[in-house]
Amino acid sequence: MNDVLNFKSITTYRVALPLKFEFKTAKGAVRLRESIIIRIEDQQGYVGYGECVAFTDPFYTSETVDSGWKQLVDTYILELRLMRPKPLMAYIRQLQFWLKRDNMPMTIAGLENALINLDCNRKA
Repeated sequence: MNDVLNFKSITTYRVALPLKFEFKTAKGAVRLRESIIIRIEDQQGYVGYGECVAFTDPFYTSETVDSGWKQLVDTYILELRLMRPKPLMAYIRQLQFWLKRDNMPMTIAGLENALINLDCNRKA
């Protein structure tokens, strides 16, 4: 198997799950946890998953579920699809560029995890 990742699809899911216990901080209480799940499937049917763990409201960074979702659907997914197929490290270098440019660490980490998980599943 070669090291080139050739995407069939990149899908994002916005989910909201009630927490079993309330999460309290000085900024308030969280009872419902929103998140973004990223699913990348390649042409051979292998799948990788990642998660953007930003909070609904700014918490310890200015990044939120809304801002992460917007970057994913408006920019990152389209640009990833336009640059395919490439080796994993070409995508990682692109993510590092976006991280420096956009300061969206949780969104970038979700994409990175999905890409690495896909690559590992292909090699397992």
